[in-house]
Formats: sequence, C-alpha cells, structure tokens
Amino acid sequence: MKISSRWMPDLDGKPIGWMGLSTFYVTLFGGLLALVIYWRPMVFILPAFVLVLCLLGRDDSSPAVKARMSETICDFARSFDCRDIDTWIIRAVFEEFSDRHPIRSTDSFEDDLCIYDEDLEDSIVSIANRIGRSLDDVEGNPFYGRIHTVYDLVMFFQEQPLSQGVRHNR
Repeated sequence: MKISSRWMPDLDGKPIGWMGLSTFYVTLFGGLLALVIYWRPMVFILPAFVLVLCLLGRDDSSPAVKARMSETICDFARSFDCRDIDTWIIRAVFEEFSDRHPIRSTDSFEDDLCIYDEDLEDSIVSIANRIGRSLDDVEGNPFYGRIHTVYDLVMFFQEQPLSQGVRHNR
C-alpha cells in the first residue's frame, strides 16, 4: 500500500533562504559601515547612504515570479501523472527548490532558478536520501546528463530504484 507523501520526513538542513541571507548581509554591512564612519566619517556617509537606499529599493521579483506567488504544491503536482510517478519525489523536489518562490515543472535550473551543476548535484543527493532512492548506476538512467528542468529531475528520480529496505511507495 502506498504511504502518502505528507508522511515523508521533514527536509533536514533546509537552505537559509533569502530572508536569512539578507539579514546576514545587512548586519555585516552595518558593522563595516560603523567602522568606516568611526575612522573616516565624512568621506563615506553620503555614498553609504545612497547604497543603502538603492539596496532597500530593489525588487528582485520579476512579474512572472510575482504572478506565481499564490501557487502551491498542488499546482506543481498537477503537472505530473501522480498515478505513475512517486508522489514522494514530487513533494521532495518541490520542497527542495521552493524556498524563494513556488516552482513549476517547466522551470530551467540555470535560466529560471539560477541553480548550477554543483548545487544541483548536492540537491540530488539530499533528495535521494530523503525519498529513499539509490544513486547507484546513474549512468544507466535515461535522464542521466539531461537534467535541465524540474520535470527532468522528477523523471530522473522516477527511473532510479528504491534503496534496499525502502518500501514507501511500491
């Protein structure tokens, strides 16, 4: 009997996300600014003030990203045939990459999500451990070397065998 993906273990070591990262950079910038002001106040006050205003006024979200902010994992899952694809894979992939905004199956890792080979490899290992899929003999997988979109990654995991002793969904 299939076990629902909602019973999958939580994502361990979830990335900090943009909020935690921006807090770190603001704190670091504030500390450096305080040191500069202490040593040479008049030279750096105006440029630092302009820089802070520019950083606070930035909006990194494109209109396409803003349009998808209301999308959920249900919208993502609808782009797959959940009778043929392990729902644990769908949930794990969605949770791994949706820390900034909801993802779509058509999203390109490099162009849309700005995730490159090394980071993608780390995520693949993390997802495989979480869903109980083996990464042995990946060269035999028809999607090996062809993972460009989120859909490709889901299909890659669907072709990988379950690890020894794992029986969550077959």
